[in-house]
Amino acid sequence: MKKAFVTIFPPFEKTHLYKDVGMIPRYMASDHGYKSYILSNASIVIDEKLFNSVEFKLIKNNINSITSSSYNVFDVLRILHNLSTENDKVVVNFYHFHPKHVVLSFLIKVFFSNVSSYIKLDIRSEGAKELFNSSKFYKKHIRDFLLGFVDIFSAETAQAFSYLKQKRNISGKTYLIPNGVLLSEGEIDSNNIDFFNDKEKLIFSAGRLESYPKNTKLMIDSFLKSELWQDGWQLILAGSYDQELVNYIKEKTRKVHHGAISLVGHLNREQLFSHMRRAKVFALSSRWEGFALVLPEAVAHGCIIAATDVGGVADVTNMGTLGFIAKEQTVDSFTEALKSAAASEPLLGKKQMDFGISNFDWKSICNKLAKIIDEQTN
Repeated sequence: MKKAFVTIFPPFEKTHLYKDVGMIPRYMASDHGYKSYILSNASIVIDEKLFNSVEFKLIKNNINSITSSSYNVFDVLRILHNLSTENDKVVVNFYHFHPKHVVLSFLIKVFFSNVSSYIKLDIRSEGAKELFNSSKFYKKHIRDFLLGFVDIFSAETAQAFSYLKQKRNISGKTYLIPNGVLLSEGEIDSNNIDFFNDKEKLIFSAGRLESYPKNTKLMIDSFLKSELWQDGWQLILAGSYDQELVNYIKEKTRKVHHGAISLVGHLNREQLFSHMRRAKVFALSSRWEGFALVLPEAVAHGCIIAATDVGGVADVTNMGTLGFIAKEQTVDSFTEALKSAAASEPLLGKKQMDFGISNFDWKSICNKLAKIIDEQTN
Protein backbone atom coordinates (compact mmCIF):
# COMPACT_ATOMS: atom_id res chain seq x y z
CA MET A 1 0.00 0.00 0.00
CA LYS A 2 1.32 3.44 -0.94
CA LYS A 3 0.84 5.95 1.86
CA ALA A 4 1.54 9.66 2.29
CA PHE A 5 1.77 11.64 5.54
CA VAL A 6 1.28 15.37 4.97
CA THR A 7 2.21 17.89 7.67
CA ILE A 8 0.86 21.40 7.09
CA PHE A 9 2.95 23.89 9.04
CA PRO A 10 3.69 27.13 7.12
CA PRO A 11 6.06 28.68 9.76
CA PHE A 12 8.44 25.69 9.64
CA GLU A 13 12.08 26.60 10.31
CA LYS A 14 15.22 24.52 10.76
CA THR A 15 14.74 24.56 14.55
CA HIS A 16 11.46 22.66 14.05
CA LEU A 17 13.19 19.59 12.60
CA TYR A 18 13.65 18.06 16.06
CA LYS A 19 10.24 19.11 17.36
CA ASP A 20 6.96 17.29 16.79
CA VAL A 21 6.41 18.91 13.38
CA GLY A 22 9.69 17.39 12.18
CA MET A 23 9.97 14.19 14.19
CA ILE A 24 6.50 12.80 13.47
CA PRO A 25 6.91 13.00 9.67
CA ARG A 26 10.41 11.55 10.07
CA TYR A 27 9.27 8.45 11.98
CA MET A 28 6.09 7.95 9.98
CA ALA A 29 8.38 7.70 6.95
CA SER A 30 11.24 5.65 8.44
CA ASP A 31 9.17 3.20 10.51
CA HIS A 32 5.64 3.07 9.13
CA GLY A 33 5.85 3.01 5.36
CA TYR A 34 4.71 6.55 4.60
CA LYS A 35 6.25 9.04 2.22
CA SER A 36 6.20 12.21 4.32
CA TYR A 37 5.64 15.73 3.06
CA ILE A 38 5.97 18.99 5.00
CA LEU A 39 4.06 21.92 3.52
CA SER A 40 5.77 25.12 4.61
CA ASN A 41 6.50 28.68 3.61
CA ALA A 42 10.24 28.05 3.36
CA SER A 43 12.53 25.44 1.86
CA ILE A 44 14.64 23.78 4.57
CA VAL A 45 17.97 22.01 4.03
CA ILE A 46 17.74 18.71 5.90
CA ASP A 47 19.98 15.79 6.76
CA GLU A 48 18.71 13.32 4.16
CA LYS A 49 20.19 10.39 6.05
CA LEU A 50 18.19 11.25 9.18
CA PHE A 51 15.12 12.52 7.33
CA ASN A 52 14.92 9.91 4.59
CA SER A 53 11.64 9.97 2.62
CA VAL A 54 10.72 13.44 3.93
CA GLU A 55 10.07 16.06 1.26
CA PHE A 56 9.25 19.77 1.60
CA LYS A 57 6.60 21.40 -0.56
CA LEU A 58 6.44 25.19 -0.70
CA ILE A 59 3.11 26.92 -0.06
CA LYS A 60 4.24 30.51 -0.47
CA ASN A 61 2.19 33.44 0.75
CA ASN A 62 2.84 37.15 1.24
CA ILE A 63 1.73 37.37 4.88
CA ASN A 64 4.31 38.93 7.19
CA SER A 65 3.29 36.98 10.29
CA ILE A 66 3.20 33.29 9.38
CA THR A 67 1.11 30.97 11.57
CA SER A 68 0.00 27.33 11.40
CA SER A 69 -3.10 28.46 9.45
CA SER A 70 -1.31 30.70 6.94
CA TYR A 71 -2.08 28.59 3.90
CA ASN A 72 -4.30 28.87 0.86
CA VAL A 73 -6.98 26.18 1.04
CA PHE A 74 -7.11 25.78 -2.74
CA ASP A 75 -3.32 25.36 -2.98
CA VAL A 76 -3.45 22.64 -0.34
CA LEU A 77 -6.39 20.91 -2.03
CA ARG A 78 -4.45 20.93 -5.29
CA ILE A 79 -1.48 19.21 -3.63
CA LEU A 80 -3.76 16.72 -1.89
CA HIS A 81 -5.50 15.91 -5.16
CA ASN A 82 -2.19 14.83 -6.67
CA LEU A 83 -1.20 12.85 -3.59
CA SER A 84 -4.57 11.14 -3.30
CA THR A 85 -4.25 10.00 -6.90
CA GLU A 86 -0.71 8.68 -6.38
CA ASN A 87 -1.37 6.96 -3.02
CA ASP A 88 -3.82 4.51 -1.54
CA LYS A 89 -3.92 6.40 1.76
CA VAL A 90 -3.13 10.00 2.74
CA VAL A 91 -3.07 11.45 6.27
CA VAL A 92 -3.06 15.24 6.71
CA ASN A 93 -1.57 16.53 9.98
CA PHE A 94 -2.47 20.02 11.28
CA TYR A 95 -1.07 21.82 14.34
CA HIS A 96 -3.04 23.88 16.86
CA PHE A 97 -6.78 24.45 16.77
CA HIS A 98 -8.07 26.79 14.09
CA PRO A 99 -11.46 26.85 12.30
CA LYS A 100 -9.60 26.80 8.97
CA HIS A 101 -8.16 23.36 9.76
CA VAL A 102 -11.64 22.05 10.52
CA VAL A 103 -13.17 23.49 7.35
CA LEU A 104 -10.35 22.01 5.28
CA SER A 105 -10.93 18.64 6.99
CA PHE A 106 -14.55 18.86 5.84
CA LEU A 107 -13.53 19.68 2.26
CA ILE A 108 -11.05 16.80 2.30
CA LYS A 109 -13.90 14.39 3.06
CA VAL A 110 -16.03 15.94 0.32
CA PHE A 111 -13.39 15.66 -2.42
CA PHE A 112 -11.29 12.62 -1.45
CA SER A 113 -12.25 9.16 -0.26
CA ASN A 114 -8.72 8.13 0.83
CA VAL A 115 -7.59 11.23 2.78
CA SER A 116 -7.91 11.58 6.57
CA SER A 117 -7.13 14.44 8.95
CA TYR A 118 -5.36 14.68 12.30
CA ILE A 119 -5.13 17.83 14.45
CA LYS A 120 -2.34 17.84 17.05
CA LEU A 121 -3.25 20.35 19.72
CA ASP A 122 -0.39 22.21 21.40
CA ILE A 123 -2.72 23.46 24.10
CA ARG A 124 -2.33 24.33 27.77
CA SER A 125 -4.66 22.65 30.25
CA GLU A 126 -6.56 25.92 30.79
CA GLY A 127 -7.11 26.25 27.05
CA ALA A 128 -8.28 22.64 26.78
CA LYS A 129 -10.75 23.17 29.62
CA GLU A 130 -12.26 26.24 27.96
CA LEU A 131 -12.15 24.99 24.36
CA PHE A 132 -15.56 25.43 22.69
CA ASN A 133 -17.10 26.83 25.92
CA SER A 134 -17.36 30.38 24.58
CA SER A 135 -16.31 29.74 21.02
CA LYS A 136 -17.26 32.16 18.27
CA PHE A 137 -16.44 29.43 15.78
CA TYR A 138 -19.74 29.50 13.89
CA LYS A 139 -22.88 28.38 15.67
CA LYS A 140 -22.60 25.36 17.90
CA HIS A 141 -24.46 22.92 15.66
CA ILE A 142 -22.43 23.96 12.58
CA ARG A 143 -19.20 23.73 14.56
CA ASP A 144 -20.03 20.26 15.85
CA PHE A 145 -21.05 19.17 12.37
CA LEU A 146 -17.67 20.23 10.93
CA LEU A 147 -15.71 18.71 13.84
CA GLY A 148 -17.24 15.38 12.89
CA PHE A 149 -15.08 15.35 9.76
CA VAL A 150 -11.79 15.47 11.67
CA ASP A 151 -10.60 11.90 12.20
CA ILE A 152 -8.17 12.36 15.11
CA PHE A 153 -7.32 14.95 17.77
CA SER A 154 -4.51 14.72 20.29
CA ALA A 155 -3.28 16.61 23.35
CA GLU A 156 0.29 16.78 24.65
CA THR A 157 -0.26 16.66 28.41
CA ALA A 158 -2.34 14.33 30.57
CA GLN A 159 -4.22 17.25 32.13
CA ALA A 160 -5.17 18.78 28.77
CA PHE A 161 -6.12 15.31 27.50
CA SER A 162 -8.45 14.75 30.47
CA TYR A 163 -10.26 18.02 29.73
CA LEU A 164 -10.59 17.27 26.02
CA LYS A 165 -12.03 13.83 26.76
CA GLN A 166 -14.93 15.64 28.43
CA LYS A 167 -15.82 17.37 25.15
CA ARG A 168 -18.58 15.21 23.70
CA ASN A 169 -18.01 16.42 20.14
CA ILE A 170 -14.39 15.09 20.03
CA SER A 171 -14.13 12.75 23.04
CA GLY A 172 -14.17 9.48 21.10
CA LYS A 173 -11.32 10.46 18.79
CA THR A 174 -8.96 12.32 21.14
CA TYR A 175 -5.67 10.76 22.26
CA LEU A 176 -2.59 11.60 24.33
CA ILE A 177 0.47 12.22 22.11
CA PRO A 178 3.19 14.00 24.15
CA ASN A 179 6.33 15.77 23.05
CA GLY A 180 9.45 13.63 22.85
CA VAL A 181 13.16 13.40 22.25
CA LEU A 182 15.28 11.81 19.53
CA LEU A 183 17.24 9.31 21.61
CA SER A 184 19.67 8.24 18.91
CA GLU A 185 21.66 11.43 19.56
CA GLY A 186 23.95 11.17 22.58
CA GLU A 187 22.02 8.25 24.07
CA ILE A 188 23.30 7.26 27.52
CA ASP A 189 23.38 3.90 29.28
CA SER A 190 21.14 4.48 32.30
CA ASN A 191 22.51 1.34 33.95
CA ASN A 192 25.86 3.06 34.41
CA ILE A 193 25.36 4.44 37.93
CA ASP A 194 28.70 6.27 37.72
CA PHE A 195 27.11 8.60 35.17
CA PHE A 196 24.70 9.84 37.84
CA ASN A 197 27.31 9.88 40.61
CA ASP A 198 29.51 12.07 38.40
CA LYS A 199 26.84 14.68 37.72
CA GLU A 200 28.16 18.17 38.49
CA LYS A 201 26.74 20.78 40.86
CA LEU A 202 24.99 22.51 38.00
CA ILE A 203 21.43 23.77 37.68
CA PHE A 204 20.75 24.20 33.98
CA SER A 205 17.93 25.92 32.13
CA ALA A 206 17.30 26.85 28.50
CA GLY A 207 14.80 28.96 26.61
CA ARG A 208 13.88 32.52 25.69
CA LEU A 209 15.21 33.84 28.97
CA GLU A 210 14.09 37.43 28.47
CA SER A 211 10.45 36.54 27.78
CA TYR A 212 7.68 37.13 30.31
CA PRO A 213 6.31 33.55 30.19
CA LYS A 214 9.71 32.04 31.09
CA ASN A 215 9.80 33.95 34.39
CA THR A 216 13.60 33.69 34.59
CA LYS A 217 13.90 36.21 37.42
CA LEU A 218 12.02 33.79 39.69
CA MET A 219 14.71 31.18 39.04
CA ILE A 220 17.53 33.66 39.68
CA ASP A 221 16.00 34.95 42.92
CA SER A 222 15.29 31.42 44.15
CA PHE A 223 18.79 30.19 43.36
CA LEU A 224 20.32 33.08 45.28
CA LYS A 225 18.00 32.57 48.24
CA SER A 226 18.83 28.85 48.34
CA GLU A 227 22.49 29.73 48.95
CA LEU A 228 23.43 26.61 47.00
CA TRP A 229 26.15 28.72 45.40
CA GLN A 230 27.97 28.70 48.75
CA ASP A 231 28.35 24.95 48.31
CA GLY A 232 29.78 25.29 44.80
CA TRP A 233 26.56 25.10 42.79
CA GLN A 234 26.19 27.12 39.58
CA LEU A 235 23.13 28.26 37.66
CA ILE A 236 23.73 28.10 33.91
CA LEU A 237 21.19 29.83 31.67
CA ALA A 238 21.17 29.10 27.93
CA GLY A 239 19.19 30.84 25.23
CA SER A 240 18.30 34.36 24.19
CA TYR A 241 18.46 37.23 26.68
CA ASP A 242 18.41 41.02 26.75
CA GLN A 243 20.42 43.72 28.50
CA GLU A 244 17.77 44.08 31.19
CA LEU A 245 18.40 40.48 32.29
CA VAL A 246 22.18 41.04 32.23
CA ASN A 247 21.75 44.09 34.47
CA TYR A 248 19.39 42.20 36.77
CA ILE A 249 21.92 39.42 37.32
CA LYS A 250 24.74 41.91 37.93
CA GLU A 251 22.67 43.75 40.52
CA LYS A 252 21.53 40.58 42.26
CA THR A 253 24.98 38.93 42.37
CA ARG A 254 27.04 41.84 43.70
CA LYS A 255 27.75 39.99 46.95
CA VAL A 256 27.72 36.50 45.47
CA HIS A 257 30.67 34.38 44.38
CA HIS A 258 31.73 35.36 40.85
CA GLY A 259 30.43 32.92 38.25
CA ALA A 260 27.56 31.58 40.35
CA ILE A 261 25.15 32.53 37.52
CA SER A 262 26.22 32.30 33.88
CA LEU A 263 24.49 33.39 30.67
CA VAL A 264 25.88 31.20 27.88
CA GLY A 265 23.67 32.34 24.99
CA HIS A 266 22.28 30.15 22.23
CA LEU A 267 23.53 26.55 22.15
CA ASN A 268 23.33 24.07 19.29
CA ARG A 269 21.89 20.62 20.01
CA GLU A 270 25.26 19.05 20.75
CA GLN A 271 26.15 21.82 23.20
CA LEU A 272 22.68 21.72 24.79
CA PHE A 273 22.89 17.97 25.41
CA SER A 274 26.45 18.29 26.69
CA HIS A 275 25.22 20.67 29.41
CA MET A 276 22.32 18.34 30.22
CA ARG A 277 24.67 15.38 30.61
CA ARG A 278 26.79 17.39 33.08
CA ALA A 279 23.98 19.03 35.07
CA LYS A 280 22.32 17.27 37.98
CA VAL A 281 19.28 19.57 37.89
CA PHE A 282 17.23 21.04 35.07
CA ALA A 283 15.10 23.99 36.20
CA LEU A 284 11.99 25.49 34.60
CA SER A 285 10.36 28.53 36.22
CA SER A 286 7.76 29.32 33.53
CA ARG A 287 4.47 31.04 34.24
CA TRP A 288 2.85 28.72 31.71
CA GLU A 289 3.79 26.12 29.07
CA GLY A 290 2.10 23.82 26.59
CA PHE A 291 4.66 21.01 26.80
CA ALA A 292 8.21 22.36 26.79
CA LEU A 293 10.42 20.27 24.48
CA VAL A 294 13.40 20.72 26.82
CA LEU A 295 11.67 18.62 29.49
CA PRO A 296 11.89 15.20 27.75
CA GLU A 297 15.34 16.18 26.49
CA ALA A 298 16.51 16.92 30.04
CA VAL A 299 15.15 13.75 31.63
CA ALA A 300 16.57 11.64 28.80
CA HIS A 301 19.99 13.00 29.81
CA GLY A 302 19.58 12.16 33.47
CA CYS A 303 18.57 15.55 34.90
CA ILE A 304 16.36 15.90 37.96
CA ILE A 305 13.53 18.36 37.26
CA ALA A 306 12.83 21.35 39.53
CA ALA A 307 9.95 23.34 38.07
CA THR A 308 6.78 25.30 38.45
CA ASP A 309 3.58 23.34 37.91
CA VAL A 310 3.14 24.04 34.20
CA GLY A 311 2.35 21.90 31.15
CA GLY A 312 4.52 18.82 30.73
CA VAL A 313 6.19 18.93 34.16
CA ALA A 314 3.82 16.48 35.86
CA ASP A 315 3.98 14.25 32.77
CA VAL A 316 7.78 13.88 32.63
CA THR A 317 8.17 13.53 36.43
CA ASN A 318 5.45 10.89 36.74
CA MET A 319 3.11 13.28 38.57
CA GLY A 320 5.93 14.71 40.65
CA THR A 321 7.20 11.41 42.06
CA LEU A 322 10.49 11.67 40.14
CA GLY A 323 11.05 15.42 40.33
CA PHE A 324 10.29 18.47 42.42
CA ILE A 325 7.36 20.72 41.55
CA ALA A 326 6.96 24.10 43.22
CA LYS A 327 3.51 24.34 44.78
CA GLU A 328 3.35 28.07 44.00
CA GLN A 329 5.13 30.45 41.63
CA THR A 330 6.89 32.16 44.52
CA VAL A 331 10.55 32.48 45.52
CA ASP A 332 10.01 30.43 48.70
CA SER A 333 8.30 27.58 46.88
CA PHE A 334 10.74 27.47 43.96
CA THR A 335 13.72 27.72 46.33
CA GLU A 336 12.48 24.60 48.10
CA ALA A 337 12.18 22.76 44.77
CA LEU A 338 15.76 23.69 43.81
CA LYS A 339 17.18 22.65 47.17
CA SER A 340 15.31 19.34 47.14
CA ALA A 341 16.50 18.54 43.61
CA ALA A 342 20.09 19.43 44.50
CA ALA A 343 19.99 17.17 47.57
CA SER A 344 18.37 14.19 45.83
CA GLU A 345 20.09 10.82 45.55
CA PRO A 346 21.76 9.79 42.25
CA LEU A 347 19.36 6.84 42.01
CA LEU A 348 16.47 9.27 41.49
CA GLY A 349 18.23 10.53 38.37
CA LYS A 350 18.39 6.99 37.04
CA LYS A 351 14.69 6.39 37.75
CA GLN A 352 13.81 9.70 36.09
CA MET A 353 15.90 8.87 33.05
CA ASP A 354 14.43 5.37 32.69
CA PHE A 355 10.92 6.83 32.89
CA GLY A 356 11.77 9.47 30.29
CA ILE A 357 13.25 6.99 27.84
CA SER A 358 10.28 4.64 28.22
CA ASN A 359 7.63 7.31 27.70
CA PHE A 360 9.10 10.14 25.61
CA ASP A 361 11.15 8.52 22.87
CA TRP A 362 9.85 9.82 19.53
CA LYS A 363 10.12 6.36 18.03
CA SER A 364 7.75 4.90 20.65
CA ILE A 365 5.41 7.89 20.47
CA CYS A 366 5.10 7.51 16.70
CA ASN A 367 4.49 3.77 17.03
CA LYS A 368 1.49 4.65 19.19
CA LEU A 369 0.33 7.32 16.73
CA ALA A 370 0.63 5.00 13.73
CA LYS A 371 -1.53 2.42 15.51
CA ILE A 372 -4.15 5.08 16.31
CA ILE A 373 -4.20 6.25 12.69
CA ASP A 374 -4.68 2.68 11.44
CA GLU A 375 -7.54 2.09 13.87
CA GLN A 376 -9.30 5.40 13.13
CA THR A 377 -8.85 5.57 9.36
CA ASN A 378 -9.13 2.00 8.06
